[in-house]
Amino acid sequence: MKIGIVLHPYGEKKPGGLPRIIYGWAEALISADSENQYIIYLKEKPEVMPTFGGRAEVVVLGSGRFWLNRLRRAKRADVYLFNTPVLPLFWKPKRTVLIALDYPYMYLKAESFKEKLFRVFIRAYHRYSLKRVDHIIAVSHSTEKDTMRFFNIPQEKISVIYHGFTNVGALPESPLDVPEKFFFFAGTMKERKNVLNIIKAFEIFLRRAKGAPHSLVLAGKNEGSYYEQLLSYIKKAGLENGVKFIGHLNENQLSLCYKRAEALVFPSIIEGTGFPILEAMSAHCPVITSNIFGPAELGANGGAVLVNPYKPEEIASAMEKISTDASFRGDQIKRGIEQAGRFSWTNTGKETLELLTRISRKEKWRMMDRLNLATKILTPLSFILSPFIFPLAKMRRTEEKILIVPHLTRVGEVVVVAPVIAALKARFPNAKIYALVSMKVSGLLEADPNIHELIIIEKYKYNLRNLLSRIRGERFKIAISLSGTPWSSLLFFFGLVPERFKLVQEHRPFLNFATDWLSNRRAKFKNGTSILTFY
Repeated sequence: MKIGIVLHPYGEKKPGGLPRIIYGWAEALISADSENQYIIYLKEKPEVMPTFGGRAEVVVLGSGRFWLNRLRRAKRADVYLFNTPVLPLFWKPKRTVLIALDYPYMYLKAESFKEKLFRVFIRAYHRYSLKRVDHIIAVSHSTEKDTMRFFNIPQEKISVIYHGFTNVGALPESPLDVPEKFFFFAGTMKERKNVLNIIKAFEIFLRRAKGAPHSLVLAGKNEGSYYEQLLSYIKKAGLENGVKFIGHLNENQLSLCYKRAEALVFPSIIEGTGFPILEAMSAHCPVITSNIFGPAELGANGGAVLVNPYKPEEIASAMEKISTDASFRGDQIKRGIEQAGRFSWTNTGKETLELLTRISRKEKWRMMDRLNLATKILTPLSFILSPFIFPLAKMRRTEEKILIVPHLTRVGEVVVVAPVIAALKARFPNAKIYALVSMKVSGLLEADPNIHELIIIEKYKYNLRNLLSRIRGERFKIAISLSGTPWSSLLFFFGLVPERFKLVQEHRPFLNFATDWLSNRRAKFKNGTSILTFY
């Protein structure tokens, strides 16, 4: 099996949490797999190409608004993993899985009319993708609930798989100018990260713990209107000396900050997950985080101090408790290590591989849906073309060949086909008997000496057009449908088989009834009779 991973975003000079999660997820999946092949799809050619130990082929699709649609012309995979909830607009791969992190635009107010329009578009695009995709990976139960609530997605279409984390605390520290005592935040300076309430909580903390030597260190990208709002508040509150913005940090610098910080303060108001939470806990750093959304799940079991992110007073109380109670702080470190131990990239990779394998095996059922759609289209068409096809089939030169179509997947019904085939062979000893079956039940009939050949439907990808070409090419004289399905009636009719036999039930769906007349020989059986009596 070839697994395609759409690795986007990738190649950023200063990657934040999302790119690190995406790369870690892909690396974990490939590491957990020793059998399948991998294709990595990139939007643009980065300065450093991903290698994944030489186990993946890299394909650069190229930039542009509709760059995902270039997947159609790129080297194909059997199943595709999209790391964000967006699929190509104008093409859908056969088997697809996407990862959903969160939907912050559903909670935050748009700052401008342009942003409001963009949110309308992105919500419609997400809905379009989530409806079309075969399966969804939610990074938390919170994201699962939001996906069901906002986009009306059934729960059975969603699997919750937690991401792992990098144990940055085990990495060597890089020199960094930080205060001796400080509370720490890592993330982008955005409203949903709740940085303003962190600053307000720190202000309350200083007011309560007079003379405390602590500072507040904020790490992450510093830009945008929200960042300007933070600077304005800091100046107004007179906190210029206590609050320090140190910009983007690499993993070695994060190692230093986590291990030296009094605590990580991460009370996001909208967050599907929380990469820094797991990193900090594994680095023996106490964590203060939200009691809502994904952070509450990552910080469960007492692994973090959970607070109401909308109440700076609660955040300040947690900061005060950790900084003044050494026993409590030590207990939080211990609980945090235990909680972080429940998450790993190894588990993420294994669970994702199992899901992708399971989805790849559902191809048959999706193809059956396409086959049913073709049946609905061809049924009315048969009424129009019957004046031409009936005489054509009757006059057609045929060979001594019989086609039998049992039920494609029901093992029990296929087993009792053997006596029928034996009886046919006794009645027509010179005839070659063919059976149209699925791969699932082919093993039951492949050793039958009375069968000349098995036609395996998977080889035709359940494509009715390809099957019709095969049926017409064989020039069957007799075709018998033991399943009584409408598509088998259409197959015999458009396959120009002169003698078309069908077993029908008394009470059957409309399409079955509407295609009965296509068979020139029919036999009824009553509901409730045994399979053996039926055959």
